[in-house]
Amino acid sequence: MINKKTLESLKQIDVSKDKELTKIRVKETWQGLDQAARKEVLDLADITINAVARSYKRGNITPRLAAAFALALNVNPHYLTGEAETTEGYSEELLAEFMNGKTNAKKKPAKTAVKKVARKPAREAGDEPAAVPEPQIQCDKADDIISILLSKAGALTQNEKAKLNGISEEEIIYLVKGLLYRSKYSADANDVMFFVRYLLTV
Repeated sequence: MINKKTLESLKQIDVSKDKELTKIRVKETWQGLDQAARKEVLDLADITINAVARSYKRGNITPRLAAAFALALNVNPHYLTGEAETTEGYSEELLAEFMNGKTNAKKKPAKTAVKKVARKPAREAGDEPAAVPEPQIQCDKADDIISILLSKAGALTQNEKAKLNGISEEEIIYLVKGLLYRSKYSADANDVMFFVRYLLTV
């Protein structure tokens, strides 16, 4: 038997097939109900009046709301989604068919398919990540890289140079701090940080 508990398992997704029809039909259906019927729909769908208003303003309808209307009023849920032309044709079998595939229930994986993954011991507070080894770079290679950087700097346009010169001291500090932080976790960033240190000390 389909009841409120059954509806609770339905997904909160939009199942409207025609948003304009859904807007019109949900609004007309809702406004035609008395207070008792409205309360029953809200209780079955476990939603507020605002959720119904959003449905007929946006043209969206969830399986739970459509099923609540159908169950409370004996109307075809496909009428509210824009798939059926009339409200007629309701039956519990039809409602069950409408709800099929729209539940949140998930199949549990077979025990044979579940593999235990060894957990790494939790890092205690204050532990530092393993330091990335400093790159061992020969001086001649460093000189080559400096030459390349200088040649690239010489190829910059006046506008690009002005932007670089316009970076404030505070921004430079933040950029270097960011690079320093990344260098603890990334070998590439660690290499770049090495050259920054080198350039600052030559």
